[in-house]
Amino acid sequence: MGIRCLKLAVLYALIGIGFGVYMGASHDFSQKDTHAHANLVGWVSLAVMGLIYIVVPNLAKTRLASAHFWLHNLGLPPMLLGVFLIYKGQMALGEPITGISSTIVALAFVCFAINVWQNAGKAA
Repeated sequence: MGIRCLKLAVLYALIGIGFGVYMGASHDFSQKDTHAHANLVGWVSLAVMGLIYIVVPNLAKTRLASAHFWLHNLGLPPMLLGVFLIYKGQMALGEPITGISSTIVALAFVCFAINVWQNAGKAA
């Protein structure tokens, strides 16, 4: 589980970096929020969680870990798309996509938090 999270975190880092390079080259910083979400929710959060799964392996063996992984990675791509659309001025499409998908990502974080609270410190 930890390695899977790390591999996808690197993919989100590349997406975030891609937005950063585009913004720097074009001098159009309108997608700074999409860039920030890809880097923070995708790269940083998922990498930290992946490292936690590696350091505390019993957390990675739970249904909550699986739910976290799938919810995070099914919710984040459409969330990034929604944020992108909002900052392209397509609010009518971007807002519902962002609202639904960010709720899915929030549920992923809740699964991770419950997993930590219930299983960290237990024998593997």
